[in-house]
Amino acid sequence: MTEIYPHKSRPKGTDRHGDPLLSLDEKDAPIRALVATLGWYLLRATTVSVAHTHHRAHHPQPGDLVFIPDGFLRRNRTPLDLMHSVGYLVAERHEYLHSDEDWQQWARAEWGAGSPRPAEQIWYVQYGPNPVDVIRWEDADCHAIPHELRAPGWQLHL
Repeated sequence: MTEIYPHKSRPKGTDRHGDPLLSLDEKDAPIRALVATLGWYLLRATTVSVAHTHHRAHHPQPGDLVFIPDGFLRRNRTPLDLMHSVGYLVAERHEYLHSDEDWQQWARAEWGAGSPRPAEQIWYVQYGPNPVDVIRWEDADCHAIPHELRAPGWQLHL
């Protein structure tokens, strides 16, 4: 059984000052765009013939460099969307859709006392150098970008 966490209980990231991929300076935005673009093309290039790489890209682990296509590929993408779309995965977990208070007040009555409490998959991505620079992505995809590739199938160093 998957552990389900309270609604919007945000984890903290790691102090990553000095990591150029997490610079929030606008002059470094093209680097993020390049990393996200590279991640997108690597994801699309991995097929069953590169099974390990494909699996790793689609199953990121905490600490992996990741990108969120839902933010990166938006038609009207803003610089902030791009900043939030690339970073390090802090946590992937399931959280309840409703706070405890909301569930007790109306959801349980609306769906019935015997109904299971709904939960959703959430991705927490550290997009900046400070431990609090963590964004919560819900209803989104998250993919690892192969950057420190020591395992079989990973050969790229950014």
